[in-house]
Amino acid sequence: MTSADTKRWKELFGKVCAMHGREWDDAQSRFYWDALKDCELSAVQTAGESLMRNSKWFPKPAEWRSEIGRLRFQARLERDRELAGRLNAPVECADCGDTGWCVTQREPVERVGPCRCRETNLNYQARQARGRLSAMATNGTDQPTAPPEDVAIDFKRLGSGE
Repeated sequence: MTSADTKRWKELFGKVCAMHGREWDDAQSRFYWDALKDCELSAVQTAGESLMRNSKWFPKPAEWRSEIGRLRFQARLERDRELAGRLNAPVECADCGDTGWCVTQREPVERVGPCRCRETNLNYQARQARGRLSAMATNGTDQPTAPPEDVAIDFKRLGSGE
């Protein structure tokens, strides 16, 4: 969050206070701001709205961060399900054939490495999503045993206050 987000933050914090029968406390608002300022306002706002609907008690900053991580994870899971539904799409990358791996060096020895299309290639991403969803099905649950690596990094970052 940036100083430009102060007004929207105060509105959100005021709503959370009102939902839990608390009086507005400017000092507490600043403490929460300091604890959450490294997060994007949109993520804080979405998590705050979710906490207003689902939390019995006034949420602590750690609960707010946990909710941000949970919502990010859910969004990733939904995206995986959407991507996994892509079937028989035409090949997007001639270099790797949508596998995500291509020849990076031919001489003196042929070497293979990650293809540059990975971040934009929906067919590659669909294969990765199918793999993650398949792993969840193997576990017999609708939730994976661990979040995908990029989300796990967010959990670590959010939890440590970096």
